[in-house]
Amino acid sequence: MKRSLLIAMVFLLVFTSTTFISGAKPENTPKEEVVYGMLDASGVLRNISVVNGFYLEKPGTIADYGKYTNVENLSSEKEISQIGNFISFEGASGRTYYKGTLKNRELPWMVSIKYYLDGSEINPAKLAGQSGKLRIKIATAKNVDVKENFFQDFALQITVPLKMNLCKNISTTGSTVAEVGGIRQYSYVVLPGKNGSIELTATIKDFEMDPITLGGIRMNFDLPMDIGAFQKGLSQLVHATTTLDSGAERLVKGAKALDAGMSDYAKGFNTLVDKLDELQAGASSLKNGMVELSDGLAGLSNQGDALRSGAAAIEKSVFDSANDQLSGTGTPTLTVANYSAILDGNPMFADLKQHLDQVTQFVAGVDSYTLGTSRLSQGAAALSGGAANLSEGIDTLAGGLNTLYSGSVRLNNGMKTFLQGVSEYRSGTKTFKLRATKMESTVNKQLDSMLALLSDKGKVYQSFVSNENTNVNFVQFILKTDGVAKKAATPAKEPTAAKESLWEKFLDLFR
Repeated sequence: MKRSLLIAMVFLLVFTSTTFISGAKPENTPKEEVVYGMLDASGVLRNISVVNGFYLEKPGTIADYGKYTNVENLSSEKEISQIGNFISFEGASGRTYYKGTLKNRELPWMVSIKYYLDGSEINPAKLAGQSGKLRIKIATAKNVDVKENFFQDFALQITVPLKMNLCKNISTTGSTVAEVGGIRQYSYVVLPGKNGSIELTATIKDFEMDPITLGGIRMNFDLPMDIGAFQKGLSQLVHATTTLDSGAERLVKGAKALDAGMSDYAKGFNTLVDKLDELQAGASSLKNGMVELSDGLAGLSNQGDALRSGAAAIEKSVFDSANDQLSGTGTPTLTVANYSAILDGNPMFADLKQHLDQVTQFVAGVDSYTLGTSRLSQGAAALSGGAANLSEGIDTLAGGLNTLYSGSVRLNNGMKTFLQGVSEYRSGTKTFKLRATKMESTVNKQLDSMLALLSDKGKVYQSFVSNENTNVNFVQFILKTDGVAKKAATPAKEPTAAKESLWEKFLDLFR
């Protein structure tokens, strides 16, 4: 009877195995994975176990995959079948869990924890009960021997618990702080795909510390900001910088044209100042001549008859002088008979005609010597005074023009400085435009990267345990180091083992 039962069991085992190997592998039951890792106080991995969770609408068979050294049902006493890497067992409706211990597996992160006491590195095993200046350095980096997606997609939350009655003057950066029951917890977040570097210092006395924990989770933040509006505003900024650069370019062109005009203006002023010197000399000569004329006429008015002969000579001299000045202008030779017809009505010759009229009148009025000579003398005196005023006015004009010319020179120099400044401004706006354009592209890429980093939308969980597990709804890593504690006294007698509850089985994961 026993032999028949044994043959039946072997046949069943062979048949079941052959069917599994030759046929299609069953699809794994949808599940969640929580990976528990135990590290020593320095961050070196000791062991990894995985709690696999399932939810069944009704009792049924659970199918799963994993290379475990041993498995344990956490929900019931039912046995778990393990054939190679295929796991199966009967589960009740509702939540069902089993634990599997992985062998020769590594975590997605390399963890290094170093302790320094009073500036010297110390083994954490010797740190318990010490006093002094403590420094803790925690570094995390990618483990190239593990699937890259876990390092790229999962953030690490690292929590360092310090007992406040044993630690003071605590200093660190980049952490959030919470205090529970006299233990202050310093929590740090290492973003997905990034290496972590944490440093914490404290003054300690009779030191001990609870375990450091590291939680690996997929980040999923609902950002309150309107990314679309931000990107639109960024695009408007780039457009504004383009407009600013275009305006700066036109400003440079206008400044160059203005600079060229100012240069011509300064040159023209320089020519005017040069000619003004000649005008001053002519006005001075005119003044002196008119003074002499006035004096001569005064003498004529006193000479009576002698003036008549002299008048004829003056008349001839004046007309000769006028004709000499007009020589080459195309004006007919002036005589006493024709000068009035030739010069009349031409404003350019008004002064000349007046002067000739006075001369002819002077000659004609010799007969009425007293009246004519007196008037002519008065007219000459007035003309002499006008010449003097003209000379003084030209001197005043010369002074004003010199001042204006000096101002034009300064304005021209200032214009060149302005042009240089505007050119530099244009260079700056051009650079700003180029950088703003690049910034828009860079920021948009970084925003997309950040959104992909902070949101798990569209991402599919992959099993940490086995690629054959294709129905994974959730993966989480819970890592825990050894604490820094004083050695407890060895108990005299081991307590009697009692049957563990489900909750105690979970707690055993970290014992």
